[in-house]
Amino acid sequence: VAQYILPKDFLVHFGYSTAKGMKVMFFIDDKPDFPRVMSTLRDPNSLAAFLALPIVYSAYFLFIKKGKQAWKLFSDKWLRVMLTVSALCLVFTFSRSGTITAIVSMLTLLYIVTSNKKDMFKKYLPFVVLGLIVLGSLFMVFKNTYVVQNVVVHADKSTIQEDPNQLRLSLGKQAIEHIKTFPFGEGPGTAGLVSISNPKGTLLTEDYYLQIAYEIGMAGLALFVAIYVLVLKRLNTINNNLSVIVLCTGFGLAVFSLLNHSWSNEALAFQWWMVAGIITTSPTKGLSTFGTIKEPK
Repeated sequence: VAQYILPKDFLVHFGYSTAKGMKVMFFIDDKPDFPRVMSTLRDPNSLAAFLALPIVYSAYFLFIKKGKQAWKLFSDKWLRVMLTVSALCLVFTFSRSGTITAIVSMLTLLYIVTSNKKDMFKKYLPFVVLGLIVLGSLFMVFKNTYVVQNVVVHADKSTIQEDPNQLRLSLGKQAIEHIKTFPFGEGPGTAGLVSISNPKGTLLTEDYYLQIAYEIGMAGLALFVAIYVLVLKRLNTINNNLSVIVLCTGFGLAVFSLLNHSWSNEALAFQWWMVAGIITTSPTKGLSTFGTIKEPK
């Protein structure tokens, strides 16, 4: 959050530089009007995804498990601060994929903690529909404004870069065609962020699943998806409040991986997989598949 108001080249003093593969600052389509924060996580989208865990954690113990924090260090007051600052930081990243990650994580949490799933849909569906109508109406009214074209669409008529939405689709199509031709993969380092340094060329798939399939083939992709599903399944069988939080963010990050090179960012990968690894050592008692959360004994 502080980074949003600090000098935009602030990280130069900590050794950040494009030559080292770490951009000092980010803007929407390189327009100074719209700075994006990334803290020290190398890019705004990764920071936005990183924030899903503290957002879900603080919301869970504030609104669902009131007064039953996992660690007494975090009182309700600190949880409110963490939720507010994390949400504000998410806004300052201007990350659409990160926002989707947080929304999917929270919706998953809402689904898990609601004992009667049918009543949940009946209760919240009108609000969801109303919200979509309001947001859709506002977008239609202001869609041609400079702010909406840049913040929401990320490309207005004055942008000198290729439309990021069209570019994402184009890269995805290229990757799929290549995978069809080379179903066993081209080898690690031939796609994704690291491939920028590959003298034979690069393909930023903007999709972690396509990156894996491109590099190590369909068998490698199947293995990764199997591991991820088994970890989520394991988290879902553990009678632990923290396992619920990490499970929810796991679903959000699964969606995030469709839009970014998610696990290529060390900080994001270490955060989620480390916590998931610690939790999966717990005894497997309590939750059935998307069942009602029980208090740990």
